[in-house]
Amino acid sequence: MSLQLNAPQPLATTHILDQFECGEDVLDEWLKRRAMVNQVSGASRTFLRLLCHGCGGCLAPDGNQLLQDAINRAVVVSQNVGVRALLVHVLHDRAKAFYEHYGFQLSPLQSMTLMLRLNIGKS
Repeated sequence: MSLQLNAPQPLATTHILDQFECGEDVLDEWLKRRAMVNQVSGASRTFLRLLCHGCGGCLAPDGNQLLQDAINRAVVVSQNVGVRALLVHVLHDRAKAFYEHYGFQLSPLQSMTLMLRLNIGKS
């Protein structure tokens, strides 16, 4: 049986979250306790990549691809509304290094907040 990694998709009630572990307890707990509530209420959106081997519910934490998907979605939104940058609030220096690798810059106001300008053809 081969494994297939699918494109990011919105969180749905069919996704099985109980066994998910990304290595960050606070994020695992948020996903299990708040993500679906927020998805339904519109407070936030969660996108997942599925690692599929037939059961339809296996989640695959893949920060690189999820970040690229989030940036692409933000660029599309920025073309219609006043969004000029993405902000991320990181948990630790390892996460900070991950985002800096992809061009995020340190906020002048907060040491654990990074920003990525969305250049959409404006000078």
